Amino acid sequence: MLNDLAQNLFATIDGLPPVAAFLAIVAATFVLEDVAIIAAGLLASTGMLNPALGGAALLAGIVLGDFGLFAIGRAAASTPGLRKYVDTKLAHSLRNAGTQRIFSVVFSTRFVPGMRLPTYSGLGYVGAPFWRFAMAVLCAVSLWTIALYWIVLQLGSNVLAAAGAWKWAVIAAIIAVVIIAERAFIKRRRARG
Repeated sequence: MLNDLAQNLFATIDGLPPVAAFLAIVAATFVLEDVAIIAAGLLASTGMLNPALGGAALLAGIVLGDFGLFAIGRAAASTPGLRKYVDTKLAHSLRNAGTQRIFSVVFSTRFVPGMRLPTYSGLGYVGAPFWRFAMAVLCAVSLWTIALYWIVLQLGSNVLAAAGAWKWAVIAAIIAVVIIAERAFIKRRRARG
């Protein structure tokens, strides 16, 4: 049953025109970034998605999402109703580090699940220079996304070939494991305070 469901889902995805596939991947990065990277990598490794199109869509979506988080923080600085979306305590602790060491803040945030929203909106809130933030995001996203996407592309074809007829169920299971692991990590981090 899981195999049939996954097979139908991926057959639908395979039938999308390139522009729709691009937009679907961009939208997926706004929901669950790492899952979007892994799913796009697996789809590209099956030949259902052009690898360059998948990589470009991932980069575009993740960068736009990061810029959006920064913009929320910037808008919250002058709009009291938006302040509830910004961790102002964290934002004030970022005031010096975020403006002087923005590359290290952005790079370290990229690798910790659940930290982009509070950190990037906090940087916007305290008025970190957007162009420095943008350059740091472009570098960090390019390195992280391309590396993870490439690894999934390389391993994906081998894993899926070994899975044979069950490759669609394997793809669904891999995505489910990533979602569960990421949520557990974030929940544990929040519990520690």
